[in-house]
Amino acid sequence: MTLYLFLKNARERCNMTQEALAEKIGVSPTTIQNWEKKTLPDISHWPAILEQLNLSKEEFFEHYENTALPDEEEGSVSSFPDFLFPDNMVNQIKMMKLTADEQELLGLEGLYSATYNMNEYHEFKTTETGSLSILPYEYVRRVGAFHVMNLSDSLHKKIGGYRNYVIAQIKMNPEKPFDIFKCSVVQLLHLCDEIEVDYYNDCRHHHYNWGTELRNIIKLLECIADADNSLVIAEANNNHWTNNWKEYDNYSSFAKSIESHSEQWMKIVEKESENPDYLEAKEKYEKDKRFYEEHASMMDHAPVPPEYHGTKNVEMTERGQQLLAWYKENIK
Repeated sequence: MTLYLFLKNARERCNMTQEALAEKIGVSPTTIQNWEKKTLPDISHWPAILEQLNLSKEEFFEHYENTALPDEEEGSVSSFPDFLFPDNMVNQIKMMKLTADEQELLGLEGLYSATYNMNEYHEFKTTETGSLSILPYEYVRRVGAFHVMNLSDSLHKKIGGYRNYVIAQIKMNPEKPFDIFKCSVVQLLHLCDEIEVDYYNDCRHHHYNWGTELRNIIKLLECIADADNSLVIAEANNNHWTNNWKEYDNYSSFAKSIESHSEQWMKIVEKESENPDYLEAKEKYEKDKRFYEEHASMMDHAPVPPEYHGTKNVEMTERGQQLLAWYKENIK
């Protein structure tokens, strides 16, 4: 319950009109009306409110905090899905929040810094010719040349290499300044499709589309979730010393993803078997090994270790769990 409704209910419970309460506290009836609809009382009036409405400090502060500090909503900075984007791009992406002036300049740049041609299908094509070289004189005169330069610096610092993406989103709702924190799930996924990532982060330039990669990662995470977050992808079928593994058909898919993303989304965990017969054989070996070490001169050879039994399981990291939960909540 908001503080507004709480105060209204408390006043009515005391059989007091707004005018009567206003007189006792020393404010106007309009102030009481505002307290019960849209404004929070100043701290100087708190003692009088508590006294006249017979309220405890605890219940007053509880409703005050619920109203002054509402729960986070979609579109807030702290609720933004950082995990959706490559770590080295998150800061740039979170800068994409334009002012009305920056958005106006971006639109003018798009219109005046391009040449328009008709293609064979009678559709307009645009070719970029520059940013600030061509702008309406009336606009520059109104804003001021150096203010336009500063606006341009700020604008292009914010949008970085995502100019076409930002323009496309603004065209769908040109009345409001673009704000990445207020983008829909679909818009954020479209941004992922605009991102090209260097696979090896070196000069070989093996690029891949981040949106496509993200969808593949989600499919792998769903497989892990179906196995209660511990999916077996290989098992030991060998002597302990040779350490050979029998890999399942899906092993390479998970291993490649983990190698490419440095265990951001999932990791491989080796688990030794807890089979009672195996544990008994292992315990017997350890016992025989200790006896051999104490009486080596009496023994023909060292005890032979039992065949190693275990599995390699792929598990989601915390970030992987966040991504899958976000996907299920917003997409599925």
